[in-house]
This record gives sequence, structure tokens and C-alpha cells, in this order.
Amino acid sequence: MFVGYSLFPGLTHAAIPAEERQALIALYNSTNGDHWTQNSGWKEGELDADGFAMPGTEGSWYGITLNAGATSVYRINLDSNSLSGSIPSELGNLTNLQYLLLGSNQLIGSIPLELGKLKDLQWLDLAFNQLTGSIPPELGNLTNLQRVYLLVNQLTGSIPPELGSLTNLLNLLLGSNQLIGSIPPELGNLTSLQWLDLGYNQLAGSIPPELGNLTNLQRLGLPYNQLIGSIPLQLMYLTNLLDNNSTICGNHLFTNNEALRDFLNSKQIGGDWESCQYPPFTRAMPWIPSLLLDTEVLSLRSRSFSNGAPIPVQHSLQGGNLSPPLSWSNAPANTKSFVLIMDDPDAPGGTWDHWIVYNIPAGTTSLAENAGTSGNGGLPSGAAHGTNSWGNNYYQGPSPPSGTHRYYFKLYALSVSQLNPSGTNKAAIEAAMVGKIVGQAELMGTYTYSP
Repeated sequence: MFVGYSLFPGLTHAAIPAEERQALIALYNSTNGDHWTQNSGWKEGELDADGFAMPGTEGSWYGITLNAGATSVYRINLDSNSLSGSIPSELGNLTNLQYLLLGSNQLIGSIPLELGKLKDLQWLDLAFNQLTGSIPPELGNLTNLQRVYLLVNQLTGSIPPELGSLTNLLNLLLGSNQLIGSIPPELGNLTSLQWLDLGYNQLAGSIPPELGNLTNLQRLGLPYNQLIGSIPLQLMYLTNLLDNNSTICGNHLFTNNEALRDFLNSKQIGGDWESCQYPPFTRAMPWIPSLLLDTEVLSLRSRSFSNGAPIPVQHSLQGGNLSPPLSWSNAPANTKSFVLIMDDPDAPGGTWDHWIVYNIPAGTTSLAENAGTSGNGGLPSGAAHGTNSWGNNYYQGPSPPSGTHRYYFKLYALSVSQLNPSGTNKAAIEAAMVGKIVGQAELMGTYTYSP
């Protein structure tokens, strides 16, 4: 717990700006400061006309820390201090505030949208209160935020997609509220995230495949919502998940992919994650309930190799460099186009992109062998190659520098007929796909280095 005390309580400094002092007084009055567990300094000694200790003493008020020059409020820490009432909008005037810690109190009312003005804020803790209303989308303006704790309140509404702008976030804890709607795919932009807790809400829809971008994630909590359908294969990218620290229990989730099932079991995602679904899905149940039929309909395969098997040498960079034949079936009814991405997550410098094709027409069900040749002549009309990690707009096959690498062929069904990315590399195309993915399928093959 952070507590702000002056090293010399009797020493005063130049006054902080009047609007900041007024914000602190508004906080005291709005949260019944006379009944706080600790409120030393606020109304002690000589008092100003506003009824509070003289200007220049704010650094000695309990829970308040000023910056190095004592010219502005830097931190408010009143966690576990019997605050009641509501959070005042005047806190939005504390423009240099970096820590706002008001957790474990009895606060009611909504989160003021004016908090979206605190551009320097790094830590927002309002957890374990009785806050209501929705999460203000204005919080998406706070791009320096590293920790957001809003769990265990009574918040309603949907998760604002604007939170996907908080790319410095390490922890996003929204669990145990009454949130509804779907999980925004924009949360996949939070690539620094280590802990995501959305459990014990009323979230619906499917898990967005974009969560697979969160490769630094160590804890994932999605339990006891109303999530349905196929667990996206992209969750296998979350290799940093700590064992026994994640759960997806209490939903309506399943997978028919053995590799994903093995991954989830290896991370002990909620123990026996299949048997704790509603209804439970087990390895011995090949059927899919009718309400889920539109969530795992897309399948991808190749006549050259089966899922998890070695890729034949003719598809390697040194062995012929022919892109493998691919076919797919059962695309969602609202599919307007497809994107295909092949990459190698085992490359020593990070994921290496081998082949990208976008704007594949909706009626397409296959790509012939060597469709990835230079130019777009081997592709369906209207489709185009993206730029791979070599900087080339064509297929370049497996070429591991050592050992055995995995190569993922990922097919995305999109709700738009024309993708207009800002560039042609994978990052630009994936950014353009956000919010447009209606289905996905994956095929993985291996290739072993041969000198």
C-alpha cells in the first residue's frame, strides 16, 4: 500500500494549483472524509477559509503525495480507508496524477468520465467497491496506464473497445461485475498485458482469436460468463501462461482440435476445463450442440500433409518452394472474403511470416499447389499477396536454421468483401481484420532442418 506522508509534517511548501486543491477537497467531501479511518492532516493546524489545512500543507494530508517539487498531486492512496459516497468529477483536474488508489472502500455511483483527462495516470484501482454504471470509454485516452483494477463492483454495460488503446497495460482486471456484450477484439492490441481477468460477468459470444496476440499473458481469467463456441486456436500462442493460474470454466466452450486441447491441459486451464463447461464437453463427445454450429464450421486441410505432420520437402524453401495445396469447407454464412497467413512461431528472432494472401473471394474453397508463386497469377481473381518477413509478396517455404519448427496456416473468414489495410505486411492486415473475423481455421505442419 502506498501512503503519502510529508517527511516534515510541520513544513509547508508553495501551494499546489487552486484547481488541484479544490479537487482534493471535493474528494474529501464527496466521500465523507470526516468518517475515514485515517484523515490526519486534512483539517489539522491552522485552517484556511475553505475549512481545510492551509495551502502548502497538502503533502502532509493522509494519502496524498506531491511530486518532487511539491507543485502538483502525484499520488492518491486511500485504499481500505472507509471511503463512502461517490468519486467526484473534479479529480479530472489532477492532470499530473499518476496513481489513483481508492480500492476496498464503500464507494457508490459511477466512474466519472472526467478521469479520462488524467493523461499521466499509470495505476487506477477502484476495485472492491459498489460502483455502478458503465466503464467510461474515455479511459481509453489514458495511454500511460499500466494497471486497471475495477473488479468486484456492480459495473454494467459492455467493455469499451477503446481500452484496446492502452498498449502499456500490464494488468486489466474487470472480473466480478455485471458486464455484458462480447469481448472486444481490440483487447488483442494489449501486447504487454500479463494479467487479464474478465471472469464472473455476463459476457457472451465467442472468445476473439485476437487474444492470441497477448503472448506476454501469464494469467487469463474468463470463468463463469456466457461465452460459447469454439476456443480459437490462437490461444496456443499464449505460451507464457502460468500453470494453474488461468481458467475458462463455467461457459459453453469446446474444441475439436487435439493440439489446442493438449495445450489447454498442459497449462491446467481451470483443471479439467472441459468437464466444467455447460454442458460439459469431453474427448468422447463428437457431437456439437446446435446453438454452436455457427462457431466451429470452418475447417482447413491439405492433401500434402495432415495436421501436425511433417511438411513434404517440395514445399520447403530449398526443395522446390511450392506452396502446398489447401482446401477448406463450411465457411460461416456471412463470410464475404478470406485471409490466409502462414507463419513460424519458432523462428529464433520471433514469429516469421512466410505467406500472406488477402481479399480471397468468399466463393473460394481452395488454393492450388504453387498458388503462392510470384505475382498474383496463381490466386483467385481479386486476391492479392501480402508481404512476408523477407519483404517479398509471394510464398517462401519452411527453412528452419536448426531443429524442428512448426508452421501454421491460418485461414480467417471475414465479414467484409474488401480489406483495405494500411500496408501489406501481417501487422497491417491483422489490424485491418479487427472486428471483422467471423470464423477461423488452422492447419499446422512441421519441418526439420536438413544441412
